[in-house]
Parts: sequence; structure tokens; C-alpha cells
Amino acid sequence: MRLVTTILWVTLMFSNVLHASVSRLSPAEGLSQSYVNTLLLDSQGFLWLSTEAGLNRYDGHQVLNVSGPDGVLEEVVINRIYQDSQERIWIATQNVGFFSYDVKTDSYRNYFPAPRTEDDFVNYSVNYILEKDAEHIWLGRYDNVGLMNVLTGEIVEVIKLPVKNQHTFIRALLNVDDYLFIATTDGAFVFQHSSKQLQQIKYIDEVTHEYQSNTKTLYLKDQNTLLLGAVKGLYEIDISNLDDKFATSTFDWQYKTIFPDINVWDIESQDDHLLLATDKGLLHFWPDTGERVRDQRILNSEFTLADSSIMQIVKDTHEGLWLATKNDGAFYLSEQVERFKNVSSLNTQGSGFSHNTVWRMVELGGYIWAATNDGLTRYDPVKNETQIFLKGYLGEDVYPEFSIYTLHLYEDKLWLESNRGFFVYDPVKDEATQLTGRDEEETKILQERLYGVYVSDDGFVYFIHAEKGFFKYNIVDKSLQRLEGEFEKFDPFLSFSFLKPLPSHPTHPLFFTGGTLYRFDPIFNKLHTIYAVPDAHQDIPIIVQSYMIDKNNILWLSLSNYGLIGLDPQSSERVHTIDLEENNLGTLMYGMQEDDEGMIWMSSHKGIWRLDPDNLHLQQFTTGDGLLSNEFNGGAALKLANGNIAYGSVKGFTVFDPKVNRPKKNLLDRVNITSVELMSRKLTHSGLKVFQEIELAHDDIGLEVSFSAMSFIYQDRIVYEYQISGGQRILTRGNNRVVFPKLNPGNYQLKVWAKDPLTGDYTPPTSLAIKVNYPVWRSPLALASYVFIVTVLFALWLRRKQRIEQILLAAHKETQNSEMRLKLALESSDSGVWDWQLDHHLIYQPRLTAELGYHNDAVTLDEYLQKIHPFERNLFRLEWLEFVTTNKGYFNCTYRLQHKEGHWRWYKDSGKVMAWTNDVPERVTGTYTNLTREKMFAERARLFGAAFEQARDWVFILDKQLRIKACNAALQQAFNIAEEPKSSSALNLGLPIATRMHYLRKISQLKVSEYFVGEERVGLANGKQCHVLIKVTAVSDGNGELSNYVVGLTDISAQKESEHSLQQLEDINSVTQLAGKARFIDWVEHAISQNELNQSLAVMAIRVDRLKHFYDIYGKSFFESLIKHIAKQLTLSLGQQVNIAFANAREFMVLFEKLAEPAEVTQCITKVKKQFEHAQLIDGHNIQLVPFIGVASYPEDADNAEELCQKARMALNHAMDETSRDFKFFTRAMQTRAERIFAIEQSLMASLKEGNFVNQYQPILNYKTQQVEGLEVSLKWPSLDNYSQQDVNDVAKQIGANHRLLLHALSAGLIELKQWHLHHPNLYLAVNLTAADLVQSDLLSRIANVISRCNISAEHVVFEITEAQTVLNSEQTLNLMTQLKSIGCQIHINGFGSEFASLASIQSLPVDAFKIAPALINQKEGDQAVIAHAVISVANLLEKRCIAEGVVNAGQINTLREIGCDIFQGPIFGDAVTGDYVANMLDKAWYVFTSEVTNEIVD
Repeated sequence: MRLVTTILWVTLMFSNVLHASVSRLSPAEGLSQSYVNTLLLDSQGFLWLSTEAGLNRYDGHQVLNVSGPDGVLEEVVINRIYQDSQERIWIATQNVGFFSYDVKTDSYRNYFPAPRTEDDFVNYSVNYILEKDAEHIWLGRYDNVGLMNVLTGEIVEVIKLPVKNQHTFIRALLNVDDYLFIATTDGAFVFQHSSKQLQQIKYIDEVTHEYQSNTKTLYLKDQNTLLLGAVKGLYEIDISNLDDKFATSTFDWQYKTIFPDINVWDIESQDDHLLLATDKGLLHFWPDTGERVRDQRILNSEFTLADSSIMQIVKDTHEGLWLATKNDGAFYLSEQVERFKNVSSLNTQGSGFSHNTVWRMVELGGYIWAATNDGLTRYDPVKNETQIFLKGYLGEDVYPEFSIYTLHLYEDKLWLESNRGFFVYDPVKDEATQLTGRDEEETKILQERLYGVYVSDDGFVYFIHAEKGFFKYNIVDKSLQRLEGEFEKFDPFLSFSFLKPLPSHPTHPLFFTGGTLYRFDPIFNKLHTIYAVPDAHQDIPIIVQSYMIDKNNILWLSLSNYGLIGLDPQSSERVHTIDLEENNLGTLMYGMQEDDEGMIWMSSHKGIWRLDPDNLHLQQFTTGDGLLSNEFNGGAALKLANGNIAYGSVKGFTVFDPKVNRPKKNLLDRVNITSVELMSRKLTHSGLKVFQEIELAHDDIGLEVSFSAMSFIYQDRIVYEYQISGGQRILTRGNNRVVFPKLNPGNYQLKVWAKDPLTGDYTPPTSLAIKVNYPVWRSPLALASYVFIVTVLFALWLRRKQRIEQILLAAHKETQNSEMRLKLALESSDSGVWDWQLDHHLIYQPRLTAELGYHNDAVTLDEYLQKIHPFERNLFRLEWLEFVTTNKGYFNCTYRLQHKEGHWRWYKDSGKVMAWTNDVPERVTGTYTNLTREKMFAERARLFGAAFEQARDWVFILDKQLRIKACNAALQQAFNIAEEPKSSSALNLGLPIATRMHYLRKISQLKVSEYFVGEERVGLANGKQCHVLIKVTAVSDGNGELSNYVVGLTDISAQKESEHSLQQLEDINSVTQLAGKARFIDWVEHAISQNELNQSLAVMAIRVDRLKHFYDIYGKSFFESLIKHIAKQLTLSLGQQVNIAFANAREFMVLFEKLAEPAEVTQCITKVKKQFEHAQLIDGHNIQLVPFIGVASYPEDADNAEELCQKARMALNHAMDETSRDFKFFTRAMQTRAERIFAIEQSLMASLKEGNFVNQYQPILNYKTQQVEGLEVSLKWPSLDNYSQQDVNDVAKQIGANHRLLLHALSAGLIELKQWHLHHPNLYLAVNLTAADLVQSDLLSRIANVISRCNISAEHVVFEITEAQTVLNSEQTLNLMTQLKSIGCQIHINGFGSEFASLASIQSLPVDAFKIAPALINQKEGDQAVIAHAVISVANLLEKRCIAEGVVNAGQINTLREIGCDIFQGPIFGDAVTGDYVANMLDKAWYVFTSEVTNEIVD
């Protein structure tokens, strides 16, 4: 039985069924040196590695160089490292001494000094270390073993070896009960502790080579057997009777040689055999049978070994192995487990697989039946043998595969949904038949392309027909029922599938469409909604990839683009959500299967996953875990009768036992904080201990804390979470460090957890106490001192305030007495007092009740302000505010107060502050005096004087006889007259006598209080003319009789000038300083109105070519300079006698008046062209400007200004369209053409709206694959009566309809392409992009939207861009091409070879193929043929596909194939056809071509 096990293990080893990942630590990963002589896994989980150039420690993420005290361990030879039971690390060096490192205190102790002499090397060199007890360790030195007291460092016992060779040294020690075994370079010894006897061990009859006595490995096979490894040989020694041997001094050693020729460095147990570290690599050795097998894992990995020697083996807690090597660092080999069985053509017997891609699987008769991309494959798991069925069934030359998409099992038959219809396969008869109905019509439906098929256990077939709807087929009576009712609202083409039912309703199949999952009740023909994707639409490509109900009665759905959703089956409420993007999964989940433990297994494009429904933990299995491929197919899932699970992939299928892949224990049991660093300074500690606390200064920045779960596998799958001081737990995946830029002073607690990638359990947290010290001025003691000082100062201030209040209280009482006496004195003198206090904000005014009739004499200040006249209210407020907010100290104000009955009284108030509080008046007392009578007289006198003398207007007064009685100062100065002129005629105002008499008559007609107003232009004494507004008012005397006329003149000259300037500015361009369009129209209208008989006028419209081009290249500033320059040149060439305007920001308009003959306009055109004949220097750029001119004349072409300008612009447009002339005079033909263009535009827009455009397709054939690889789409235009196709094309380009037509053609083409993909999945659609399309800013987003809406892969869309466009608009075209490539589209260069683009520019273009210009392939000889050969060579050189366009005969195909072109398009394959004929063309076109064309080529 042992031999059988060994042979099986060897077989598995060499067949690579067992899987183990291999990783390496080398200098590239931070190791000090490649020679690793000792490995040590310490109690904290760190791996220590001693090398010939220093000591290192590895935490699973990074390698740390252990420098030791004062750096003495850097770049020194380390002989041995060892950890004792007290967690001390012992470090034996070659030339710097012997040390211990205490992990708990992070401290070193030096026991032996650095050797300086040869005796020092003998006495202080340590080659091996072994613990005796907590206080003593054995030290293997040169010719002796010393027992050292750990506390004192003294050697308390020495075992001297009886060797004569002075170069002998001890290589290994092993303590077994009362015996210490010693391996040396000069044989092996055993020492009995109780008797202190030493005896040499005999293990070989005769030493024939010195290496046989150079022993170095001791291993206790069992209590009676010792294995001894030497430089040459492995030996077995019987140690069963050592007590008797030492008691009788009779040493008859029993031994045997196991391997005579291998160098054994280390021995480690492994299950039922041993692992040997040898000079021939890692060997697996079965002592009972003597079999040995070399481990091939490193040799089969990505690494290579410079030396095959393995120095030491260390096993971790998860059965992983660390191997030390001489020249290649250290290797880690994870545990070997047969996790997955990959079944493919590579490792099975029989006929292999019908196709590597597996779509579905079922289990029948002990076999696994796999539906592939071409037929069925039956697999016998007992014999590991396959057999193929239906491969190429009903195949064709172009498409021979029989692709089976779904596979159902019913009554021991296989029901197949394929690319050639729906079939029933009998495995016994090896026969496939199609379904039949009750009549010919039903049979026709059943034998057409069906999809979304589900075969129920009760004998029904549910399916979808893309055109005819949803059906239910009865297998027993062959009846076909169309599912109507609620199904009528769904589009069958956009619906997904019928699906297997839920366990709760086993006869109710599920149905999914438009983002909603339904349960279909076939009895009542009713759909019940199970789940609807939020905001989903029936056109959105959302698919239910898989579903199941778990052990917790949760319905799990895997939805494309949405992830995993867990629902309550009863309420359909969402219970769980696993978002694929948030969890960085990046793949869809397929094929949910539940194992016996309730775990949910799924496949994906990134391997196999296991979901624990209890904690929602996802574990991933990839090729790194033994899978043949990570790419699995949706729906290819099967749970076998024995509990195993199988998933189909693109390389066969994978079978596994879930129990084997179930973790036996947690991978992680701890997490350590491994490093703490600061950006602001270097920390003083050595950085080796497991950190528990750290103290920082207040200005320390950049705290970086590293942590590790101490795992050497699955590091990239470990999720860490950290939390600081009770804050939110933050997740980090694949990152084992966190950085805190700056922490405020205080105490913090950083906790870190690690999530086990196998079980989802979290480790106990590790914590780091962080103390950030306060700066001195912010320490708690400083803050307490601040509070104490403030408290003392406040108490002193409060005491002082109380004393001041007492003094003020006494003063207040005295003040009240004084006020009483003052009040009595004022009342006797017809005055009064008022009072205001801050505490209640009331003002005491006795006059309110005594003189003004109010009921209350105490009011608020706001209420008092409302009683003040509006004219003085603001003055009072300002005076009062100044009084109460400054140190002014007194208040004076004269104002009016309103009587209760509505009239006003004048008062003068005076006040003074009687009490202050913090520089704020606390109480104010004052007096008032009634000034109403005095103010009345003074006001009247002031009004008369101010109104007349100070007025800026020119005012004079006339008596009833219209004589001047008085003039104000302004009038006297302006018109240089006396204050009282002797004669009224002295003031004539510069007006004619008739005008003066007119005004005098109007004045004399005025009655009292009447007035009139007029405008006039008068002359001043200085000769200046002014616009004035004249206002005359009749006034009365005290008796109401007319006494005088007051005449006022207001100067409105400035207003008139401003109005005139604004009128001009409204129509002046700010850049050119030329008139605008409106001003120019006014000029033309005025010129027409003034035009004399036998004279004409003309309007010239001028536009300079490429203005927008210059704006795009040089920017706005240059464009403004350009416009100014053009305006200046036009003025220079045409002179000042014409009117020039700048209209519509692009055209210059010129008006020619009083023309005697048309030749004058022609001469002006010549002048303009000559002015722009040479290049113009503008802002340092030499620019060639080309003016285009259009001319219209009055009255020949139009009879009004608007129409005349329009006709000039129409002539300008015609001049720009023609290539031979750059100027045009308006003709009636232009008007007719404009009307024709408008009519075409209307018809074109109507056709576009009604969808009268039809796609046509021309095939592109690949001669190598013998398939139609693509279709170039073009639009079949509707027939527009009376219009040529060229006219329609030109109008479409002008109105921008080409862009809409492009998107229309693309959308319609992709919809048809999706249907053709059912039989021709690799077919692509080619669409031409014009120069107008390239300038559309939203072209890319619209194209992407169309492709997404049609739910088709962008790789099947090809855009053709001409070579000319890449040359003329290289930057813009390259940008668009790059963006189209980024969304997955292909790019073809059309007309390649016609524009002679440079090879460098072509090489930089992101293109997939070149289409040779038809003009090149139609030439057999001459330059054109040479160019054709050259462009094909260039395409092949750039590794691009080459397409010959415009092929007309077989000879061209033959010639082009000889020079490297195999893809063709052209008239030889017929005219372009509509979509109705494409399917037939795809099936027949190549057949017709091969039968007719091939003969021509051969002949």
C-alpha cells in the first residue's frame, strides 16, 4: 500500500495536478545577499534570514535589513540564528561577535567580542546553537561544545571533542533525553549528560572519502533511529540501547547507508515521508520503501537556479516551505493540494474535445456531457476518457461549426439550442432530430432559430422567437401555444430568456426582460414580478447571469453591470448587495452552485469564487491556485451527484470537490505593526519590535505605520482595516501601510485588523498608542494658568466696578435735584426740558402733551423720529448719532415737529450728557425753545433770495407789461446784461425777432398758475449756441391777482450731445470703428431717397476667405488685428468718398452713391483685389488674404435698402462657390437658384423626418479566410423630383444634414448587423467619415451612444477616413481617430496612396487597415502600378491589413494577391444591396465568386 501511495504521489507531481505557488526573496526584493545559510520563523510570525552579507527580517510584505546595535550587523557574515523559549533571537556572526536580541525590550546584548586573533576565533566563534533550558544554551564551536549561562554569559561546561584536526568544527547538535548528539566535520559523537561520557558514533564501515566524515545534519526518525547527513551520504543509526552501551562501554553500532552520494543539508518531516535539503535540490524520501523523488516545483516555476543546493528547510503553520539556497535567495513553496481537476484535450484519453469552449454541461449515465462551440463532448470521469458527437453537424464551408448554446436534460435525452436550430439528441442512437408541430406552420416555427429556451421537468419547452414572439411547446402532444397577454408588451428581440423555476414554484419558469425578473404562472398565463432593476429600461442590456436560494432562504441574483443581490423570496425586498465595482471584483458572476456546507460557488472571467452567505466573504481561485484558465463561460455550471462541482471554460471544464477547497483553519491569526516612520525626523529605535506605543512632538509630520498579517501567501487578497480613536473603520486592499500627514496634540489609539482571505474572519486587532505632545504654550498646564490669570483679573475688575457704581449712584441723586431746579426755571421762561436714558431707550418730551396735543410724553426714539418733519428727520438722526457715539458731549438741532392736528412747529433743542458708561452716554438732559414764529419769517425771506440768486438756470422776471424787473446772476453772466436792464430789448437771447414775438404772445395769454414749456436754440454773449428748455409761469400777488411772469431757461446742450453720441455709438463696431448693419441700412435708405434721376447706386459685399480658420489657429487677439487691417486696406483702396460698414462679424459692406456708369464699380473691385494681391504682415505673420466680392445695383436689382443688401450678399455667396471668379454681380439666376436650394432643403428635411433613406451594403471579402469579413454601408437617397443628386448632396452639406444621415445609417446598420451576427459573428460594418463629420464636436459621444443603444461590441464597427483628411487636418483627425480607438472601434484609411502622406505620419496613426485607392489598382504597368506595389509593401511593413477597393476583374485579384493583398471590394462582387438581400449575399456571394472568378484566375 505504501508503494502504491508513493507511485501515485510521484505521478501527481509530474503531471502538475498538485498545485503550489512559488515565490522568492532575493536582493531584488531587498535581501542583503543571495547566499542564505539559516532561516528562522520566530514566535511573532516573522521570517529571519541570515546571509553572507547581513541579517534580514521579512514580514510577508517587505524585507527589513537588521543593522543591530550601532550598525555592527550590516554587511557581515552571519553563521547562525536561533530563537529560544524566552523569545530571544541568538545571532552568531563570523567576525563581529555573538549577540542576543530581546524582542520584548527591543534590545541587544553582546556576549562575545569580535575575534582579533586565531585563539579568539576558536574561543568565540559559534557555529551552532541549541537551548538546554531557560537559563542555558549549548554552543557548537570548533573542537568543543560549550554550555553558556544566559544571565552571566559564562561558559559553565565544556565538552571537548577527541579530534586531532585543528580545523574541525561543530555543524549540528541534537539533544534527545540524556544524550547530546554532535555532528562535526570530523565525524559524529554522542555525549551522555549523566555520566559526562563522550563516545564517537560509527555509521559507516570504512571512510573512503573525507566528505563521508564531514557530518552536518542530525534528525531523529523515531526514538530508536537517528538519521545522520554528511557532505557525502545519508546514514541511519540504531540508538535503541544507548544506556546499555554507555553502562558496559560496549559500542557495537548498528547502522546502514541510505544514500551514499548526496550532500544532505537539512531534514524535515512531511506527512508520510521526509523532505531532504540536498545539493541536488529538494528531495521527497520515503524511508520505508527507500523511494526518493526530486521536487520539481521550483524548476517548473518562472525562476531558475544557479545552484541546485538547498541549505535549509523551514515549514510554516500552513504547511508551506521556506527553502534557503546558496546563490538564489530563499524560496517559498505553498502547500501542495489537489484543489482542481482540469479536464481538457491536453490531459484526457480518447478523441479529445469537439471544441475547447464549453457552454453547458449535464450529467447522464455516469458521464459528463459538455455542449461546446462545435458539437458535444462526453467525458468518462472513471477512465478519464472523452468521445466527440455532432462535431460539424449540418456544417457549411463558410461556417462549419455546430455551436450548442444551451443544453437541457429530459427523459434521458439531450435538448440542444444551437446556431442551426433546436434539436433533440438521443445518446443511445446517436441521433439528432428537430421538433415538429401539429401542422406545417408550427413545425416551421419550431425548426427556425430559437433562443431563451427552457425545458421543464413536466414536459414543456418554453422559448423565444425573435420575430414571432414567445411560445410554449408540449412535448407529449406536440402542440405549440403562443404566449400572449402580458407577453405582448415585450419585444422578443430584446428579451433575454426563460429560466429554471424557483424551488417554491417548480412548475413556474422564470422569465427575464428589460431589467425585470418574472415568475410565469402557466395555468393562469400571468407574470409575477420577482425583482426589477432600479431605473432599468427594456433596451438596457441587463442579464440575469445566475440565481439560487441559499441555506438562509435568501434568493441571490447575479446581474450584469449590477453585481450580486440578495432578496427575501417572500417580499422581494433587497437584503444584501455586493457591488462588483465597490469591491474591485471587475467581473461578472456565473453559475451559482451550493455545496453541502451551504457555501455558494460561482465562476467568472477571473476564476472561480466562493461566497459565504453568513458573512458575505468572497474567496477567489485563479490559475495561481491550479485552474487551467480564468476565463469561464456563463451558464456552464453543474453540480454532480457526488457533490462535486464543474464549470465550463474556454479550455474545457474544471471539476473540484468543495470540501478540498474548504479552509481547514484560518490563514491569519494575528496582525503586527511592523514599522513606524516619520517624514520630519528619523526615529531612534531599531525598528524590530512589535510596536505598542510611540510618542511624537507637536510638529512631527508624515507618520507612516506599516502592518502585516504575517502571511506568505495571498498577500494581495488580504484586506486590512484600521481605525484611529474610535473613528470610522477604513478598508484598504493590497496596501499594508497608512500615512497620517499631521496629528493634532493629544492621545490616539490606532487599531488594525486583517481579514482572512480564506474564511472572511477578522484577526484580533493590534493597536498602537500614539501620543502627540502639546507645544509649551498649548499644554494643559499652560491653559490652566491662562484660566487662573483671567479669573483673578476679572475679580479685580468686578470689585472696581462695584466701587464706581456706588460713587455714580451718589452723583445721580445730586443730579436729579439739580434737574428739578432747572425745570422750574425753564417753565417760567416759556421753555422746557427733555430727558433720555440709555437703560430704557425712552425720551421724555413734555412738549408732546403740553404743546403738540399728544397723550403720551415718553416715547421711543424711533417714535419721536416719526413726528419730525421728513426734511429734518435725517439731520436729527445724524446729529443724535454723532452725539451718542462720540465724545462730543453736547447736542444742538433745530427742526420741525408735527402737531397732532397735522401742522408743523419749529423747535431748537440743546442737550448735554449727564452720565457716561464706558464712553457711551447713559443719560442726556436738554432744553427746547419754540421757534415757530421766527422761523416762519426767516424761511420766507431765505426762499425768495435763494430761489432767484442761486439758481443755475437762467431766470428773469417780467411784470404784467412784459418788462424785465429782475435777472439772476446766471442770466447776467451768460448774456452779459445788467441786473435790471433799462430796456427789455437788451435781452434778445440771440433769437430772431419773429421767434421772440411768438414767445411774448404766448406769455401774455397765461393766467395765474399757468405755464408752458418749449425747446429752443439760443446764442450766448460769447457766441456759443446752446439748446435750452424754456419754462414760463404766471404768478400772483398776495391778493391772487396776476403780478409777474417768471421765465426760466435750462441749458440742455450736454444732454443733446450725449443723445447724439449714443445714437452714433449704437451702430459703431468696437474693433473696426466702422458702422454696423443697422447704420449701413440707414445710409442706403438715405442714399435711395436722395438719388437723382439717371444716376444709380450700388452695394458691395466683401468677405475675406478663411477668417474662421485664422481665428481657430491664432486666437481672438490676432483675429481683431486682422479685421482692423482689412478695414484699413479697404479704406485705403476705396478712399473716403464711399461709406464702409462691418456687418455680421464677417462681412464688409460698401455703399457707392451717384454712379454715372457701372464701370466705376468695376474699377473699385480692381482696386480692392490689387490691395490684397500680396501677402499681408499682421502681428508678425505673413498672411495671404483673398477677398470675395458680390455687387447689387439700385434700381436694377432691388428698390429698397434691405433687399439691395440681401442681393449683394447672395452675389457674394455665388462668388465664393465658384472656383474661376472671385467676384459676382447679382443676376436673376441667383435668385432662382436660391429658391431652388430652399425647395430642395424642405424636401430633404421631410425625407429625413419620414425615414425615406435606406442603407445599402457592399461586401468586403477575405481571400485567405474565404469569408465576407465586412460590409461597407452607404445611403440610398430618396428620389427628389426635378433635382439632381449633386444638388441634393450640396444642400445636405450646407444645412448640416450629413451628420444626421451618418448617425441614421450607423444606427440602422448596427441593428441589421446584430441579426446577421447570429450566423456570422465576426462580421463588421464599415462607415465613411467625411471632412464635415470630423469637425463635429459631439461626433464621438453620439457614435458611442448609438453603439451602446444597439448593444453591439464596438470592435465590429469600422470607420473609414480618407488619407487626404489625415494630411489636411492631421491634428484634428488624429485626435478623433484616437478617441474612436479608445471605445473599441476599428479605423481604416481610405484612398491610401492617393495623397502621398509621409511614412512617419502614417506610422503614427492608430489604424487597423489601409484601403488602396481604386486609381492605383486599375493600372497594370507604369507609375501607378509601382505606387500600388509600394503602398501594399508599406502596409505589410507596418503590419496593417490591406484592402483593395474598386476591383473589377479577376486579373486584378491575382496580381494583388501576388504582392501581398488578400482582401478585396468592388464591382466584381456586384452592386451594393439593401439589408433584405444581405443574408442571402453572405451565404452565396463567396460561393458565386469561387465558382466563377477562381476559374478566371487559374486560367
